[in-house]
Amino acid sequence: IYHNAPAMLHSVNKEGRLVRVSDHWLKALGYDDKNEVIGEKLTRFLTEESGRYLETVIIPEFFKTGFCNDIPYQFVKKDGEMMEVLLSAIGERDADGNITRSLAVSIDMTERNRAEESLKRAKEELSIYSKELERQVKKRTEEISSILKYTPNVVYIKDREGRYLLVNSRYEEMFGVKNEAIRGKTDNDIHPKELAEQFRAGDLEVLAEGRSAQAEERIPQADGIHTYLSVKFPIYNESGAASGVGGISADITETKKARDQLSRLSGN
Repeated sequence: IYHNAPAMLHSVNKEGRLVRVSDHWLKALGYDDKNEVIGEKLTRFLTEESGRYLETVIIPEFFKTGFCNDIPYQFVKKDGEMMEVLLSAIGERDADGNITRSLAVSIDMTERNRAEESLKRAKEELSIYSKELERQVKKRTEEISSILKYTPNVVYIKDREGRYLLVNSRYEEMFGVKNEAIRGKTDNDIHPKELAEQFRAGDLEVLAEGRSAQAEERIPQADGIHTYLSVKFPIYNESGAASGVGGISADITETKKARDQLSRLSGN
């Protein structure tokens, strides 16, 4: 059992010299014959830092208590490759109860530690990427918010049922409503019947045909009827289905008046 267990087993005496090693211990460190290692100090098979820690801290403490658990060491294989292990040990005692040697088990942690280090780096990279993505989203949101706020055109987004999801400040000014108050409401809830039906008809046309549409809309305002050139277009969700309608409307009242006047002058 000792020699065939899939774990690195060894024993050292009070001087820190190896008095017994398992076959798996030899194989893991690249040795063929136990005579190459028996009698040697365990520090010979450790990195300089691990060897110093073993001699100055672990061995003195172990031969007092007879116990140690999950001590991180770095072994050096015969070919020079480094192996990271966690070592635990109990003490074997003589008839008088004195600790004569250790019985130690070393678990190879090299691959696990590499995986954990890779995971740590991946998390750090993901965190950096996430922060950069948040920065970009914030920047784009501010840019879009500025466009929506300062554009002279009316901008809005509705879902398939005609419920408003967003309106810009120009829409708020024109109809005397607030974005928070209009959200979730339909044109029938906030506009006269004739105007609501005009808006809804354009929305349904866009949803039915799945493409943008352009139309002139006559909208009553405080100073009279205004004509708007409206472009409506479908908004698509992640699966590619039309989930709503977006619209941009430009006031062309003065332009239309000038065009009509020019037409009359041309006729004269």
